[in-house]
Amino acid sequence: MKNITLSIPEDILRRSREYAKKHGVSLNQMVRNLLSQTITGSEEDWRKIWNV
Repeated sequence: MKNITLSIPEDILRRSREYAKKHGVSLNQMVRNLLSQTITGSEEDWRKIWNV
């Protein structure tokens, strides 16, 4: 697995960590899952999620 660096606003990072902890996953796993769901869905699914 490759490590990357992301720039995330502090309030979003804090809330994301809280969300991940509440759901029993690491922030790393949550990001991997979200990216995986985004790239494996159909273009229609992607447009619904990202409102484009």
